[in-house]
Amino acid sequence: MPSSLSTERVGSALAFSLVFATQCTLPDREVDPALECLGRLQESCSSTVRECGASEDCTRALRCLEQCAPGDTGCDLACASVSTETRPANAALFACFRATCGGEIGPAQGVFGGGACAECLADECRESVSDCSNDPACIERVACLSVSDNPADTDACLALPPSTAELDDSLVDCANDRCRARCGLGERFECIGGYDWPPPEQEVVTERFRVADRLVAPPNNGIADLVAQACRRIDPGCQMPADEQSTDADGLVTVSLPGLFDFNDFAFDGYVFFRQPATVDLDFMPTLLYRDRPSYRVREEVQEVPTAKRPGLELSLGITLGGLAPDPTRGHVAGQVFDCRGLQASPPPGLVIRAANADASTAVAYLRPRDQVPEPSLESTQAGVGRFVIANVPPGDRVEIIAEHPVHGLVGSIEVEVRPDHFTVMGIFPDTTDEAGAR
Repeated sequence: MPSSLSTERVGSALAFSLVFATQCTLPDREVDPALECLGRLQESCSSTVRECGASEDCTRALRCLEQCAPGDTGCDLACASVSTETRPANAALFACFRATCGGEIGPAQGVFGGGACAECLADECRESVSDCSNDPACIERVACLSVSDNPADTDACLALPPSTAELDDSLVDCANDRCRARCGLGERFECIGGYDWPPPEQEVVTERFRVADRLVAPPNNGIADLVAQACRRIDPGCQMPADEQSTDADGLVTVSLPGLFDFNDFAFDGYVFFRQPATVDLDFMPTLLYRDRPSYRVREEVQEVPTAKRPGLELSLGITLGGLAPDPTRGHVAGQVFDCRGLQASPPPGLVIRAANADASTAVAYLRPRDQVPEPSLESTQAGVGRFVIANVPPGDRVEIIAEHPVHGLVGSIEVEVRPDHFTVMGIFPDTTDEAGAR
């Protein structure tokens, strides 16, 4: 077999090897005659596929495969890769399949679909694809991501065992860097107004953050001794924080958030406020971190807080303002927009971001892809970035930050608190069903 096996053939061959070994018949499934490995698969992997086929879970996977159209990589992966009781058996089956059919490219090649995207991943991200395809937990995550079509589904995939986060992060990062255009990454917005976040899982959830100076090279860029407070939206100024902790020597902190907000089924959707303690001058501009999603589950992954110490922030704000100094009586915001798959949004010709209360003193800049520096001359978000800065925003308790696209229209928005001489950072996801219905 040639090593450049296409993703469609990987998925189809795996499906047919399962069926053939367990004496099942899938109606109307087209066998790909180009897959010479199918004949060898029964001989080389017979015990492995029998072990998988002997379980009830694998039988359910086969019934799932019956519903997949020929060449539907995402469907094949979802049925054959994501499992519960048979995960070890399915992982062994994948390994045997790759060994029998030759080549380094495995099922992880189908994370963003087939066609030109899969070919690009095979050419440009071969090592990342191979590493992920040889790890059962990474396969499980990739299979989940391959059929995700909204941020809530993607977030559920990220909640799977995190032991392989570095592997699938490597694959996604490579795809973003080298295959973004061919995979159409950051360009999906069909979920706008068509999904909702799940209800909270428990009364208290924890999330982990790392505050680092983005203008200092890692790993020694963490900002220690900052106070981190969990603040409710209905508490302007955060007079009654739900939790208060401090960052450690690496800038890391774990914050507890109310999973049930005001004793109902709405998850906590406030912000985390980072400030220097009153007794220590850390040269840090107070920062409010908003996420355009509720805190409905425990998160083990560390979330980076996109900020910097005051000199660096003032430099970026000065660039945004065309060389003028930022106004200390106003606030400043920055963030990034995500598409329906939770990737940094960059649909051509770009997104336009604005603050609803902006005036003549307010300035918007979008970050350049090559160095992540604000560029005042740019008129929209840039490919592969999706980041923005808005300087000199008039203060307010509920300032709406809006993301719009010339084709898709309103993509999403978020209401944030803007305080004088404070920095507010956020992520903006496509509007949910409730948010779209409220407009």
